[in-house]
Amino acid sequence: MRAGSQPLGGVMSAADALATSNEEILELSAAHWDDQCAVKDYLSDQDSSDLIDLRSDTEIEAQNEEDESLFDFPGHFTSWDGCLIAFNGSLLPGYANTVINKIGARPFDGLFAEFRLSMGRLFEPCVQLRLGTPRSQSAEDDAAFAFITLPLGEVLAPPVLQKVDACQQDELKGLLTVETTDLIDFEAPATWETLAISDLAFEPRQPASKASQPCNNVLRLDLRVPADRILIHHLPGYERESGAYKVDIAVVEPVRTALEALSGICEIGIWFRFRESFLNFWGPLLRKSRRIPSPYAILLSEVDGEHAKLTYELYQEPSPEARPRFPVEAVPFFITPAQRTVSLIGSVVEEQKMLQEHVITLAKTTLEIIVIRDTLSRWLPNASDRSKYGVTGDGQYRHWYFAVSITNNEVSKYFPDVGSKCKFSLAGIHFAPYPTPIDHLDDPDQPNTDSQPNEPMLWPARRIPLPKGTRAPIALFSVRTPRQQPWPSGFTAPPIRCKLPSCDVSGPLPSFFGDLSWQFSREYNGPPREILVKGRMSYDVDDKTAEFEAKAVTLMNQLPLDSMAREFWEYTQAFQGKLRCFDWFGRFPQLPLDIDSGLYQGEHREAAERLRDFPPYPFISGGPGSGKSTFAARLSHSAMSSAIGAKGGKVLWIAPQNKMNQDAIERQKLYSPDKRIARVFPWQLEVLALMGEKRPPPGPTTTSNRSNKEDRKMADHLNRFMEQSFKEKSPTEEVNSVSNIAQQIAARDLEYRDTLQELLSTKAARDKPSKEAEKKLRKICQKLLQEAVDSCDMICATPVAAAELAECYGIHLHIPLCIYTASSFL
Repeated sequence: MRAGSQPLGGVMSAADALATSNEEILELSAAHWDDQCAVKDYLSDQDSSDLIDLRSDTEIEAQNEEDESLFDFPGHFTSWDGCLIAFNGSLLPGYANTVINKIGARPFDGLFAEFRLSMGRLFEPCVQLRLGTPRSQSAEDDAAFAFITLPLGEVLAPPVLQKVDACQQDELKGLLTVETTDLIDFEAPATWETLAISDLAFEPRQPASKASQPCNNVLRLDLRVPADRILIHHLPGYERESGAYKVDIAVVEPVRTALEALSGICEIGIWFRFRESFLNFWGPLLRKSRRIPSPYAILLSEVDGEHAKLTYELYQEPSPEARPRFPVEAVPFFITPAQRTVSLIGSVVEEQKMLQEHVITLAKTTLEIIVIRDTLSRWLPNASDRSKYGVTGDGQYRHWYFAVSITNNEVSKYFPDVGSKCKFSLAGIHFAPYPTPIDHLDDPDQPNTDSQPNEPMLWPARRIPLPKGTRAPIALFSVRTPRQQPWPSGFTAPPIRCKLPSCDVSGPLPSFFGDLSWQFSREYNGPPREILVKGRMSYDVDDKTAEFEAKAVTLMNQLPLDSMAREFWEYTQAFQGKLRCFDWFGRFPQLPLDIDSGLYQGEHREAAERLRDFPPYPFISGGPGSGKSTFAARLSHSAMSSAIGAKGGKVLWIAPQNKMNQDAIERQKLYSPDKRIARVFPWQLEVLALMGEKRPPPGPTTTSNRSNKEDRKMADHLNRFMEQSFKEKSPTEEVNSVSNIAQQIAARDLEYRDTLQELLSTKAARDKPSKEAEKKLRKICQKLLQEAVDSCDMICATPVAAAELAECYGIHLHIPLCIYTASSFL
C-alpha cells in the first residue's frame, strides 16, 4: 500500500498487510478476515506462512465480540445514489456518454440507475437497484420502470468492494464492454479514447457552473448471485401501446430484454461515487454481510427459527431495544418466506397492540359529555315492582343519550364504531342509596340522602348513528342506567338513583343536535353550560378477526408443496416466475355454454374467455359501478350449473360486511332462482340457534301517547337501528341462515326430528341439563348443520364466519369456486 493511503472503513485488511505490489486495490471481503483459504487463493503469489493468524486468544475473542455487536443497530438504508450497473461484464444497454462520464449522476439522458443498501434489525440484507428513464429528472416521483433486489443472503461469495482509480485504464475497461445500442436521439456509447470520468458539480442541474475535476471517489461493488435469486419487478406503463415517450421505450425495451436473458451465475458490478460516511459505516458491514444473523431471530425464538410454525400466540414481540429506530419501510414484495411470515403475523399483532393502546389512551382521557334524558324510560310505580324489585319505582330514568364531541381528532379517532358496545364512567355524580328490600320493605324511601359508591359505576352503552339529516361533530351513544349493586338474591336489581345534569330533546332532531354541538365549542357564549358532565369511556378489543388472519398465514405455510394453493402462495411472495394455468372451461363446462349464449357481454365476455387457460386465482379490478360484482354473480351461476358429482358446483362468497353478504344473496337469486343460497353466521351462533337458545330481540323503547313528538322520533330512530343490528347478527332472523335450513331438514327427517325434539324438551324441562345430554344435543346439531351446508349451492359469509365454518369446527368442504371481495381475501 502506498504511503498516505487509508484502507476502506479505517480497518487494515490482510491484503493490505501482505501486498507487495504498488497497486491500490482495496477490498472489503469477509475472506480477508474470516477465511484464510480464500485469502490464500486471492493472494496466490504470497507465501502461505505469511497467512498464519498470530493474534492472541484475547484478541480473537475481542474480534468475535466486535463481529456480534457490529450488527447491533436499529436498521438503516443508504440513500439512493446514481450508479452504473453491469451484468456479466457488460453494462446495461441505454446509458448515454454523459451518464457514463459522471458515473451515473444526474442530470442524465438515456438509462438512469440508482442503488442503495439495506441491512439491520427487521431488515432483509439486500442491494436494491432502481432503473429509470429520462423523464425521471422532471417528474415529482422517479419514473422507474424496474426494481431489482439482490438478497445478500443469496450471494455465492462475500461482496467485494474496490476502489476505481481514474488514472488506471485497466480498472475502467470493464465499463466499455457494452454492445452498441441504437437509441433514438442519443449519441453512440463512449469509447476508451473519449471516456474521461469527471467530478460532478455541486449543483446537479447546472453542471457547467463549476469546473470539472478528476474523479477519485469511485468504488465498484462486485456480487455473484444466481439468476433465479435475483428479484426483478417490471412496472407497467412503458409498453408501445401505452403511449409512453419513444425515448423511454427505446431505453426500456433493450434493458428488459437483457434482464430476461440472465441465467446461471451472474457477475454483477456496480460503479458509484462514495462518501466518507459510506466507507465508515457500510464498508465494514459489507465485509461481514454473509455472517449477519437472521433479522427475525428474536421474533422466531419461540419456534426455534422455523417460520412455518409461527402462530399468533407464539409470535415473540421484540423488546423496545430490539426495535428499529425508524418504522420498517413498506415493501411491494417479500424477499424470504421468513420475512413474509413475520411481517404478516407481526402486523396483525402490532395492530392489536395499537388498538389496545388506543383504548388505554381513551380510558385515561376526560371527555365532556352532554346527557340527554329519555323521558320514555322513567321508572314509574307499578303494582308488580315490590315482587320484582323489592322496592317501588320512583321515576328514575333507565335510559339516556350521551353526546360526545368528536372535534378533538386525537381522541375521537379512538372511539368505537357505530354499533359497538362501550362503557362510561362519570365523575362528580351523586348517588342516593336504596334501602335493603328484605329488611326495610315498609320503610319510607330516602331520596335526599347522597352517597358515593366505593367503586366507579360503569354505564353500559352502545354507539348509535345520528338521526337522518343530522350534520354535527358529535358521537351519539345509547346508555343504560347502571343497576344497584349489591342487591339481595331473588330480586331484580333496580337502576341506581342519581342526580345527573341533563336536558330534554326539543325541536327537530337535526337542529337539536346541531345546536347541541355548539356547547362543546370554546367560542360558545350562550347560557351557562350546566349540562356538561365529565367522564371517561372504555371498551374491549375483539381479537377474533386478528387470530383468524394470523392463522391463515400459518395454514398457508403448511400446505402441501405440490398443491396449487401452495404454489400460488409461494408465487405471491415476490411475484417471480409463472404460475401453472388452470382449465376453467374443463372444470366448469357450463361456462363456455353461457359465453356462447350471451350471458357475458362486452368486457365481461373478454374476461370470461380468458379463463380458458388461466391461473387458479384471477383478480378482477375496476372502479365503483364497473360490474365486478355482476361478473362474479354470473361466474357463480356458471359454476353452480356445472355440478360434477354430488358435491360439485358449490360456491363460497366471502365479503367483509354483513350487508355485503345480504346484497350478494339477493343479487345471486336473480341469476340463479333455482339454487339454494344460504348465509352462514359465526358458527357458535348457528349452533345455539339450532339448540333453541335464541337471542331475544332488543326491547323497543315505549312510545306512549303521553310522550311528546320529539321523544317518539328519537325512540323510533333507536328502535329501527337496534332491530336492524339484531337482524344482521341473528341467524334466527335470517330465512336463508344455515340453522334455519337445518331445521327444515330435521322437520323432514323423522329420526332427526324425534331425537332433536326429545333433547330440546329435556333441556327445557331442566334448569341445567346434564353434560351427556348437552353433548349429545350439540353433536346432533353439528351433524344437522353440516348436512345443511352440503345441501346448499352457494354460501355467503364474512371472513370470520367462513374460517369458523371451514376450520374451527372441523367441517371440510369441497368448494370448487370461492369469491373474495376486496379486503376479505386473506
